[in-house]
Amino acid sequence: MINIAFTTYGAAAIQRATAQAGAARSARFVSPTDLLGALLATPDNAAARRIVAAIGQDADTLLESLDDGAQTSPAAAKETLKPAPFTRLAIRVAMREAAVKGAVAVDTGDLLLGVLWVGGHGSVAELLPFDAARDAAASHVDPPARSTLIDAQTLDLFEPVSRGVLRVLEVARTHARQQGLPEVTTTEVLLALAADSEAAAAGILERLGVDYSRLADSARAVSLAGTTDDPAFVVRDFMSRPT
Repeated sequence: MINIAFTTYGAAAIQRATAQAGAARSARFVSPTDLLGALLATPDNAAARRIVAAIGQDADTLLESLDDGAQTSPAAAKETLKPAPFTRLAIRVAMREAAVKGAVAVDTGDLLLGVLWVGGHGSVAELLPFDAARDAAASHVDPPARSTLIDAQTLDLFEPVSRGVLRVLEVARTHARQQGLPEVTTTEVLLALAADSEAAAAGILERLGVDYSRLADSARAVSLAGTTDDPAFVVRDFMSRPT
């Protein structure tokens, strides 16, 4: 994962989103809509609101259109929630956006781009198309003088993973490239698990009488149509620059 810090405004938006999800309803995760609401509720001098204004929209009006809003302060959170999968994806896209433009930290504008890229809130995404927001983001950034950089680890955004998981994912990615596939599917991940003799999952598969050769033979006959691995439903690699 890209190692990049967050501005004060960016970190506060994530913390506000966590508070909103924890205090407003019985949520298990912080949704992209929670993050979007928090970004729209940030101060007027934050990049996200200035980007919204540059596109000709009013942040307060958009905020009212969200089901939950984002009026809860960070201190009001009942519990520490983790980002939902698409929220993590939005944050990682934001980190990539910041890295590509050579920024030293992820600001609220980058986070807004991340949410819009993964879909955000339907009506807001229509009013704030990703390309227009990216163009506006080029000239609107969080004020450097007010931005104390905060490390991503401090925000506790992502669950830690073992070295085995990272190794398996890299093998799956390599296998997909060798097969000329445009994306990594669950089939490649399963094959990578079976092929990694050091992985605990491989031992489980072996006890079930499943080995790599049998899986590889079966994989050749599997159709992706109608599954979540269908190319029509592919979520682009979160480490790739959105287009």
